[in-house]
Amino acid sequence: MLNSAELTGDEIYFKPALQIENTGDLLINKAEIDLVRNYGNVILDDNNRPAWFMNQLSPGGQDVLLSSLSSRSLYKTILKRLKNRSNKSVYLLMPGGNTSRKGKQAAINTLKSFLRLYSLKLAGCKIIRTGFSIGPFDEINGWMESLYSRAFYHYSFRDQSSLKLARKYKFKNPKYAPDLAWAYEPELATDVQNKEYFVISLRSNTYGEIHDSNYLKPIKTKLLEVLRSAIPSDSRIILSYQVKYDRDACFEVCDLLIHEFPNIEVLDRKLLLKDAEDLYAGAKCVLSNRLHVLLLAMQTNTLAIPFINDVDNRKVTSIYNDNQLGGYMLYSDGEAFSERDKLKFILENEVEIMQKFKSLVRKNKDLIIKNLDQVFLKNQQ
Repeated sequence: MLNSAELTGDEIYFKPALQIENTGDLLINKAEIDLVRNYGNVILDDNNRPAWFMNQLSPGGQDVLLSSLSSRSLYKTILKRLKNRSNKSVYLLMPGGNTSRKGKQAAINTLKSFLRLYSLKLAGCKIIRTGFSIGPFDEINGWMESLYSRAFYHYSFRDQSSLKLARKYKFKNPKYAPDLAWAYEPELATDVQNKEYFVISLRSNTYGEIHDSNYLKPIKTKLLEVLRSAIPSDSRIILSYQVKYDRDACFEVCDLLIHEFPNIEVLDRKLLLKDAEDLYAGAKCVLSNRLHVLLLAMQTNTLAIPFINDVDNRKVTSIYNDNQLGGYMLYSDGEAFSERDKLKFILENEVEIMQKFKSLVRKNKDLIIKNLDQVFLKNQQ
């Protein structure tokens, strides 16, 4: 076990996402870890996380695993370190993503989490969560989440819609910072010049793990109507999934589209980051209603085009609208001819639109780094 005395400088404890079946969570977790290494020693809580997941987050053992530092839980380890920290700062970094809660039991669980985190705050730990979104809440959970925000040293949202909701419930000092995926840097071998296929990646449901054919039916039907008149029938189409629970959606969409687009296939394995990067980099465009499929595709210099509706895909619509990308969203509940014309325009103006995407990536990464500098360097000024 690592001797705690070997850790010099500030200590940043990171609690990774529990949703290991969603590569989007892996993406934002890895992006965050890559960034915060610049500010101190990163200690990753590997309790109840498989080795392959931790290796994806920290390839080559770049960071310290909690299990090598302590046999205690994350909470107890931090409390002990706070007692022996001398002049070092101790941070607890919570993962990004989205928080949505309803019901009395959820409110009780939030209260318990608040009491635990607030005890760490009182002991001197600086607790941070950045680049995430919230909602929807019922009334009791909105106010309970407001209480929860008072345990944090820094608390910043990735979209203006979440910031507005936080102000409604009087969160403590809410701020804005972009989704951390904007700062992710994929390891691409080359910049693909001849892009040969379209990638489609759609959710199986509004939320959760159970495939819902009723949810998918109107979406896939509208998708067929749009594609039928927007791209050639001999186009190569690859259906893929970053989330394990979207597998059934791929096959349902394939069964519908194959009659119009015989050169279609399902890539039948859950994509990890490198798999997804390589796939998206070779695509003419990626159509999806999952936010982190789109943001990762954008990072691979590929047209990342939402196929969404305002009700079920608020995370996507909020972030695209905040970045003045609303004109590049296709609506699954819109008029087929209108969405068809929009897709044609996007494909015909790829170079110009990609320059806009690249400019936004640079801008948002700069904002993320500026935000983290303010968090971690404020005590050193």
